[in-house]
Amino acid sequence: MKKYIILIVLALAIAFNGCTDLEEVPYGFYTDENFYQNPEEAEIALLYAYSAFTFNEYHRGYFDLASLSTDVMDNKPGELQNGRTELDGWTVSSNTEAFRNFFKQSYIGINRANAVIDNLEEIEFDPVEKDQILGEALFLKSWHNFILVRLFGEIPLRTKMVTEEIDVQTELSSIEDIYAAIISDLELAEGKMTINRRHGRADKVAAQGLLSKVYLTLASSKATGVPRYEWVSSADDMYASAAEWAGKVINDQSEYGFDMSGNIRNIFNPNMDDGPEHIFFEANDVSDPVQNPDMNDLFLAYAYYNPYNFLETDGTMTHNVTTGWEIYRTNPDFFATFDPQDKRAIELYTDKIYDDDTVEIASFTNWIICKKYVDPSPDAENWGRNGSKILFMRYSDIALVYAEAMGSSPEGYTQVNAIRNRSGLPDLTPGLSDEVFREAVFDERAWELNFEGHRLFELRRTRKVVEKLGDVDYAYFYPLPQSEIDLNPNITGDEEKKGLR
Repeated sequence: MKKYIILIVLALAIAFNGCTDLEEVPYGFYTDENFYQNPEEAEIALLYAYSAFTFNEYHRGYFDLASLSTDVMDNKPGELQNGRTELDGWTVSSNTEAFRNFFKQSYIGINRANAVIDNLEEIEFDPVEKDQILGEALFLKSWHNFILVRLFGEIPLRTKMVTEEIDVQTELSSIEDIYAAIISDLELAEGKMTINRRHGRADKVAAQGLLSKVYLTLASSKATGVPRYEWVSSADDMYASAAEWAGKVINDQSEYGFDMSGNIRNIFNPNMDDGPEHIFFEANDVSDPVQNPDMNDLFLAYAYYNPYNFLETDGTMTHNVTTGWEIYRTNPDFFATFDPQDKRAIELYTDKIYDDDTVEIASFTNWIICKKYVDPSPDAENWGRNGSKILFMRYSDIALVYAEAMGSSPEGYTQVNAIRNRSGLPDLTPGLSDEVFREAVFDERAWELNFEGHRLFELRRTRKVVEKLGDVDYAYFYPLPQSEIDLNPNITGDEEKKGLR
């Protein structure tokens, strides 16, 4: 008997496609046998796959695992939820709560994507629309697998929808096989999808961008000797492939509105999420009661539940109608690495809050607030609900992928200098070697993309974990969650080693 029963919540469709008046109330429930009868149901199932991103176990885990464990972010003292103290102090184990939660939610996303892929062929409708849905489902599966393989190394590679208990008892696949599946699925997705910018949805450009990041990971991991990447054939070949796919985004898609935003603050304004930087982001809907959009509360200062403001560089005030929990804090040592003239530091970070009369309420001496997740117009009626969302992939990220892949070339310099100039900084020193140039791009990625869920992956793929964080356990792969080991007899957990898995 099938255990995978699809309970479709119509609010999911509303969250992505706008509100619709329903003439009658639907009754009953859907199963694999009576669903997927028409294009509309295929679309709803796809939105159900996207919804895996919007729940706390995913979007909080995304920051906890990829940023809190690094040198750019500190944990609020005494904050234990989700294993944050363990992650911040690198005292993790297979029982760390964040591993279990994120792993589970990622495989929920994979299973929902596989459900779309497995059932789509049964429906007859416009082939272009069908290809788009198939491409998006393939992209989502690839996204989750790419995150998981960089976090945990060998993982179960589930290529079909789980329908029986035995389906979850999958043997671990090699890292090489996982990357091969990711690349194959993404190339198929890129060929199926069109360039079709929609709120929180992937399209051809998102697939091109993700392929470039996959190949850059392989290239730099091979070049720097990262453990478990010895199988990669050639760093130069992988750099060339990364440049090819990033080049499609940088050189071919400007007519569709993709470009580098001229205003740094607007990139993160949730009311401007159709900007030129936005390639793929969380479709957070503040009005949807099913979701729990409270991202900015994790970053903002606590002020005894009183509203406060941020004073911007242009003299305006950004009003915050809620208070925060100040859990995610900018590491002061990392912040000190910014150039004093860097607009990214000046406009996106602060240590002060103000009242409505621009009078300073508080100044923080031991930590700095990141303002990337400030919603200037949150839900005033419901404390803690706001439209802040994760920017999973944006144009400047892919521009820096292109720069790193191209190395010390005119094309590489063009991209990194455009980002530096936007930040108020001069051009990068000309004539650098490829190695030194790529080190400079590594630093630029830290300043540009910090607090966006990239840092741990940057440290791992360049073999800098020990250099930046010390001689920590599980430096390059976290241990698999104990819950997965307990449920799957094909995983013993015996292969764990210091720094590896």
